[in-house]
Amino acid sequence: MFILCLSFLGKGIGELQEADVIGRTIVPWMNGWSAEVIGIYDRYENLIPQIILLVVTIASVIYQNNRNKKIRAELETSQEKNRRVLC
Repeated sequence: MFILCLSFLGKGIGELQEADVIGRTIVPWMNGWSAEVIGIYDRYENLIPQIILLVVTIASVIYQNNRNKKIRAELETSQEKNRRVLC
């Protein structure tokens, strides 16, 4: 799903650039490299939103993992308390 979002974002901005709605600023260190299949182009206007999406996705995954660990720990402690009461 993430790759699809990344692709739509890059290709959408690329289309806006082709229609001259958004300017084009080439990234010099990419030397013209692009991955058109997944919407990665050698322009700042494409890369910056994609990097922001990547950071938000990583932050969301980390948050969810930490939340799941906390919930799992709470469930395990409540199960242990229930076992002690039943014995």
